[in-house]
Parts: sequence; C-alpha cells; structure tokens
Amino acid sequence: MYYLLSRIIQGAAIKATFIPTPATIAAIAQTSAAGVILNRTLRLFPLIALLITSLCLFPVSPATSASTLSGALSNQMQSASTVSESTSTLNEASFSGPGTANFRSDPDTLWFLIRVDDIYFRSDSYQGMHMPHNFTDFQSAVEEFGGKVTWGVIPHRLIEPLNATGHMTRDLRESVARGHEVSVHGYTHICPLSCEQSPWGHEMYCPTRNHHFTFEEQSALIGKSMTLLRDSLDIVPTSFIAPGHHLDDTSYEVLVDFDMFAVSNYRHGTDGSYPRKAIPGLVDVPVHAEFTWALTPANYDSELALAIADVKERGEADGYYNLMLHDPFTRPGYYDGLVIDWMTELLDTLTTYYGERIRFITLSEAAEKFRETEVAAGDYLADLPDGVVLDQNYPNPFNPVTTIGYALPEPGPVTITVYNTLGQVVARLFDGYAAAGRHEVHFDASDLTSGVYIYRLQTGNASANRKLLLVK
Repeated sequence: MYYLLSRIIQGAAIKATFIPTPATIAAIAQTSAAGVILNRTLRLFPLIALLITSLCLFPVSPATSASTLSGALSNQMQSASTVSESTSTLNEASFSGPGTANFRSDPDTLWFLIRVDDIYFRSDSYQGMHMPHNFTDFQSAVEEFGGKVTWGVIPHRLIEPLNATGHMTRDLRESVARGHEVSVHGYTHICPLSCEQSPWGHEMYCPTRNHHFTFEEQSALIGKSMTLLRDSLDIVPTSFIAPGHHLDDTSYEVLVDFDMFAVSNYRHGTDGSYPRKAIPGLVDVPVHAEFTWALTPANYDSELALAIADVKERGEADGYYNLMLHDPFTRPGYYDGLVIDWMTELLDTLTTYYGERIRFITLSEAAEKFRETEVAAGDYLADLPDGVVLDQNYPNPFNPVTTIGYALPEPGPVTITVYNTLGQVVARLFDGYAAAGRHEVHFDASDLTSGVYIYRLQTGNASANRKLLLVK
C-alpha cells in the first residue's frame, strides 16, 4: 500500500503542472470528450492532497504492515469526508431522487454489489497468458470480506465442449449454495444477425443494424436460457444482465413474463434515480462503473484510487454501489491474479473504512429490497414523473451508438428528433404513441461526422432538448 500511495502522489505531481480553473473545466466538459477524462481525474484531487499531507507529516516505512496502512487510508478517507463536508452535501443534493430515497431507508448503510459478466468467456488464453476457467479464486477473495457475487452467466456455455468435464456446472452449483447469484446473461452472447462489427448488441437488440427483435424472438431466447439453467443448475433465475449492455422495452416485457424482477444495465445519467422501475414488476439496478477491464500493472494503482473515490462519492450519495467486472480478467491466470489482488485491496480498504456500515448484496436481493421499501412507502411501482423527462444520452461522448431515455407522466404521441447545430434534421428516432412511464431509444450515428448534435422530445404541449457529442 505504501508504494501504491507513493505512485499516486508521483502521478499527481506530474498532473499538477496544469491546474485548470473552474471555467476551463466547465468549457472542456461541455465541448469535448476530454471532459469525461478530466472529471474522472478531478475526483482524486481531494484524496491525493490528503495522501500527500499525511505521508509528509507521518512518513511510513515500506515494512509497515498492510493492516496499519489500511487503517491509515481509512483515516484519510474519514478526513476527506470531514474536509469536504460542503462538497459531500452538494453531492447528496446532486444525487437526490426516488432511487436515493428508496434505497436509503438506512442512511448509514452502503449496500455493495459485485457483478461479474461473461461467465464463462470461451478462450482459455489472453495476450499469451494461459488462463484456465476459474472463478473460485476470485470468489474466495470476495468471501474473505463477507462479499457476494452476481455472476452474469451465458447459459449456452454449459452445453459447449469447453464444459465437457462439467467443471462450470459444478462450480456454479457450489457458488449458488454459498449465497452467490446466477443471473441470466443472454443465451449465446452472439447477435442472431451474425454482426461482425462493433457495437455488438448480441441477442436482445442489434445497434449495428438498429434492429429490435420481436417479443416472440426474445421470449424464445429467454425460454431456452431458463430451461438450460434449470436443468443444469437446478435454479430458476430472477435477474437478468443485458448482453452487450443493450435492451429495449420489449426486453423488459419478456423478462417480466418469465417472472424475473431484477435487471442490471448501464446507468443513464447520474441523478440518483436508481434503483428504479424499468416497467411495473421489474427493477433496474444498474452498474456504477468498471475499473478492471484489461487491467495491467501500469494502471493498477490509478484504477484502485479511482474506484475508492467513486464509491465514496456516488456510492454514499446513492446508498448503494454496483461494481462491474468481466471474466476472463478475474481469473488467477490473468497477470498472476492481478484483478484478484486488486479486488482484495479494494474490499480491504472499504471494509476497514466503513466497518459494519457496508453490506454486501446480490442483484436480486437489491431489487427485492427496493420493492420492499416501495411497498412500505405504499406506492410500489406506482410513481410517474410530474412532467416529461428527457435523460442525458449515455454514453456521452459516444461512437457511434448511444441510448436516450425519457419518461412520460401520461400516454400520448411522441416524436424524438436529432438536429445538427444548423437546425437541420439528421435523424428521427421515434414517431408514434408511447405509454406512460420510462422508455429508451437508440441513436446510431455511423453516417454522421463528429460534433455536437441536439436531440428534442416533443409530446403534446411539452418538449425538451439536450445536447450530445459524437466523437469518432
């Protein structure tokens, strides 16, 4: 940990050669993709300053025990909370919303989810590293801190030759028995349209061709997934993780039809309105972030520090944090267990700092908790927005596909149109009748040039506009 802090400080010293003003920051954030990177880096500034001060005043020997260093970092995190009290208050206000209120009936508790997608990734090698199928080492590391994992399982893997020995079936059965969760992650994880280019939408929606699969097509796919998991693992899953991170309203209806009540997708915006109802009967508990995709020794320290800062900022504001990882990076064969070590260090830091205030929970448990809170409040799955809501597109900046969410207080005709900065129509995303509640549309800008565009929602006498940034 001492070397971790030292490397963070060294990196901070380099970055400190340019300290932008608030006006500069705002301009960059509004006009280019650099704003995304800058905003992510800025989260670390209060923590870095405290780390520098602490190490200067209280030098730590490299031989200091891990537990002592972990305690030191805990104190620094506590100090950060005290020093930036006004900032924390602002963050709470920024993330306030139905999700925050519903999930924070116990404001002193941070509910923590660990979601691992693509179980199992087919290959047993990556960039020359031999990586046999193994998630049990990662699972053991999480269990050491009382954690639980929600595995995004690709059901078809269980009947492929790579499971000829039955090791996948055995490991997943034992994992469920230990309190972890198996979540449906598509069926084959391959687009039925045989798309060979990014972005891959896989089975529920194809953004490459902007193709929405019918209710019957998606229902057949989910039916095969449920049957296979029931026959192989003797379980009936209640949660779903979107393959390729793409779903549409039809997908939600299919999931409810199969008695699933939890879904996890990407967050659309950061207004604290999560977890939320996707449609009546289905709760969306999206991920906050992923830090370990293709993690290397070179960015190990910086991604760990970013994760700690994000948990403290957005996790405390929302009352929950959903961390996403991917197989095969969680295997012990990947850089000799680099991600396992990273996860161990993260959980050690968080559990030391939060103590009994951090509670580990699976995806279905999180959705069930949300439902119970709604029932207690007397309005489970009944709230609608007071007016038309148009979300910021996600991701933004994007290339070439992005998702736009919106909500209606009542049913009615809706048009969603995209304009260039000259006011010319470049795309019409929706023109029809929509029910009350939340909806999503996808915008494929493959044929457009980089730049700022404006999207507009019009329904009845109400309208809303937002900007999006295409970066190619």
